[in-house]
Amino acid sequence: RQPPPGKPYKCSECESSFSHKSSLSKHQITHVGERPFTCGECRRSFRLQISLIMHQRIHAGKNEMAFLCPQCGKNFTRPSHLLRHQRTHTGERPYQCSQCEKTFSEKSKLCGKVFIRKHHLLEHQRIHTGERPYHCAECGKNFTQKHHLLEHQRAHTGERPYPCTECTKCFRYKQSLKYHLRTHMGE
Repeated sequence: RQPPPGKPYKCSECESSFSHKSSLSKHQITHVGERPFTCGECRRSFRLQISLIMHQRIHAGKNEMAFLCPQCGKNFTRPSHLLRHQRTHTGERPYQCSQCEKTFSEKSKLCGKVFIRKHHLLEHQRIHTGERPYHCAECGKNFTQKHHLLEHQRAHTGERPYPCTECTKCFRYKQSLKYHLRTHMGE
């Protein structure tokens, strides 16, 4: 049987079909009995990450901030907020654009057929058109987004606007600071 339109990823074990390969991968765990998510407190394991998060609430008590990130210790009031946050550590990008191969960590950033703001649509369309309207006067490089040009220009100016709160180092890019902060957390 052919998978329905828009859901090309078919499970080999059952009749389920999915629009994203990552969704199929998550689903397939249910067939093999694999339980990759383990509680650090009691060592109980779960098939789904959300099940582990809900379980961990037992150990945290019933307070409002019961969803704790095991990587950095941040607390969240909802399991969905914790899951979204954890992608900053894992780099997981489960949401894929239906028009191209670009993936996103949050569904709200998914470039589907509808955009909340016109400039988001225009920025996304540059992926397909190859247009790079932002030009560096210093070296001639071109960029699809203005903020990419501004970040690039720091290589010429030497500006490092992102200081580490734990030591004296400063960084050109927010992402570089983020990776650096992990060294202070023992990662």
